[in-house]
Amino acid sequence: MTDPSMKAGVLALYRAPGVEPGLLQLQDAHGVSIPLLLWAGWLGTRSVTLAQLPEAELRHLLGWEKQTVGPLRSLRRRLKAELEDQPSLAALREQIKACEQQAEWWLLQQLAALPLETGELCPLTLCLRFAGIDECEPIGALRAAIGARLNSQQQVS
Repeated sequence: MTDPSMKAGVLALYRAPGVEPGLLQLQDAHGVSIPLLLWAGWLGTRSVTLAQLPEAELRHLLGWEKQTVGPLRSLRRRLKAELEDQPSLAALREQIKACEQQAEWWLLQQLAALPLETGELCPLTLCLRFAGIDECEPIGALRAAIGARLNSQQQVS
């Protein structure tokens, strides 16, 4: 079962300044899974540290994402380009966008349900390594958003 605060936490991270464009840049330039990085960020806001990632399970889920979410995203983007000539496609594009988002939420729920072994490693750093990405500028906004959420949670406590 997933944490009910996950959706709110993930949305807060995604909406934090600079996070959305940075994640989209990593997705488009390197094929990085945005749900994977948001999941790692959400774990970070909960002060979760890991011993390792469940790599076999991640490969399976990310394979599903590539086969399911990827085609929906491609179709949605293609239809966006066609809207100028065929505005009647707008409703269809919105339906596809809703399906894409629903599939991404399903993926986030699956990620949140993975069995994790706590340790001393940062989930975001582990996910970047898993994705074959070094620390880079686009991830800085996500790290800042995680830090801001941790600080606000500590001030409330």
